[in-house]
Amino acid sequence: MFTLSLRQLAVGALASTLVLAMWAPGVMAAPRPLTVSVLIGDTCVTGTARKNSFVKVVVRDPAGHVILREAGDTGTYGEWQVCGYGYPILAGAKVRATVFETGQSRHFTVPKLTIDTDRVSEVVSGKAPAGSKVTLEVSTSGASVVGLPEYDFFQHVVTAGNGTYSHDFSSDGIDLIGGTAAIATWQSGSGAVKVWRQTYVPGLAVAIGESRFSGVFKPNAHLGMVVSHNSNQVATGDAVADPFYGGQIAGEFVDADTEPYAIQPGDLIEAPGLGSDGTFTVPKVAGTVNLATDRVSGTCFANGMYLVYVVGPQYEVGFDFGVAAPNGSFTADLSYQLNIKKGFSVEIGCYTSNADLVAQIFTAH
Repeated sequence: MFTLSLRQLAVGALASTLVLAMWAPGVMAAPRPLTVSVLIGDTCVTGTARKNSFVKVVVRDPAGHVILREAGDTGTYGEWQVCGYGYPILAGAKVRATVFETGQSRHFTVPKLTIDTDRVSEVVSGKAPAGSKVTLEVSTSGASVVGLPEYDFFQHVVTAGNGTYSHDFSSDGIDLIGGTAAIATWQSGSGAVKVWRQTYVPGLAVAIGESRFSGVFKPNAHLGMVVSHNSNQVATGDAVADPFYGGQIAGEFVDADTEPYAIQPGDLIEAPGLGSDGTFTVPKVAGTVNLATDRVSGTCFANGMYLVYVVGPQYEVGFDFGVAAPNGSFTADLSYQLNIKKGFSVEIGCYTSNADLVAQIFTAH
């Protein structure tokens, strides 16, 4: 057929071209493209280039001061990484990467890229160069191990003329629970330059009988909390999230005398910065262990997730999770995993609907 003849001619022409390319003096395949990736707030620059080559990187802050000047060699797959010492790479920094062997070079200014999350509306929003494409990722990878929703979802958005973007992940059937990782990635038109930023959906963890709290919040932002008992304020908590890497927070509840205040059952914790759902009453929990049946019982949030984790002195481990009854009661049967004995450490975790955590830790007796 005529179409078959054309196909045969095309294949023959391609073969001839390949032969000429292989044997023509001085003709070589184009080197692998140089790519550069920057995580805002990090001190490293990464990318890919030709294997068995060296990449020199110079980064200057917005004022022109050199904050990184290093060279690194490429790995098995052409991957490379160079790191500075203590100076984070921020928006406005100027990056230049050059491959010694090929002369390939990339130079660019790190654009403004922000990301914020709302665990009530399920909206992820922020700013990036106007009219550019941004890839959003939300992930709770591994959460199903403790019974929480697990997902890893990508969504592409285009920024508006003023550089803003937003996406409602509820339209994708996703609930942004506390601790969810959220990443925004901007790429140059060719895709050779990638700048990304990460954060976490705000979340709080407290423990009965302890004054310390931890969690995640918007980077650089202040989270203020008030603790009340029987309608009387008994303590406050304050923390400023770390600048980068998702905004880790840690602090201590203190009373009016700035003395540590240990969280008690029945305490009302108000943390409006987490969202309109950032208020909850600490459940009684009152965990108990039946050593004869290897069952752990207690009281968590009504219809909420619970997690039980038991560890023995010889690192015997057992855990279980499930959904508490409408009155908050639960019983976890660990008899098929281990024989709980006196002295074993028992940890019970009670989750709110948005995965804030109240824990009780005690010793089996």
